[in-house]
Amino acid sequence: QMGVFPKKPKRIPYAVRSDIRRLEKRISQMEFLQKEGITTREELAAYRKPLEEQVLSLMKERRTLYRKEAGDMRIQEINGELKELRKKIRLSQQIEIQSKEMEERLKRAKEQAQETSGKQRREEERKR
Repeated sequence: QMGVFPKKPKRIPYAVRSDIRRLEKRISQMEFLQKEGITTREELAAYRKPLEEQVLSLMKERRTLYRKEAGDMRIQEINGELKELRKKIRLSQQIEIQSKEMEERLKRAKEQAQETSGKQRREEERKR
C-alpha cells in the first residue's frame, strides 16, 4: 500500500551450491560404507562383484519373461530390484574412483609439504 515491495531473498552463489551438493554426496557415501561395514577398496570390490552377478541373472530372467506374456508382475518386481542393485553398484564405483583421487591428492600434498619444509630448512641454514 505504501509502495514498498518485499525484497527477494538473496540467491546462494553457485560455488556454495556445488559445495553443498558434493558434501551431500560424500555424506551419503559415508553412510553407505558405514551401513555395509566396508573399510577398504578390496572389501568394496568384493561387495560389488556379487551384486553385478545378481544383476546379470535378473536381466536374464527378465529377458525370458519379456518373451512370455504372463510375467507382467514379476517383470515389475525385477525392475525394482535392478534399480536398487544398480544404485548400489554405481555408488560403490563412485566411492572407489573418489578414494583413488583423494589418495593422489594426499600424496601430492605430502610431497609439497616435504618440499616446502626442506626449502624452509635450507633458508634457515643459510641465515645462520
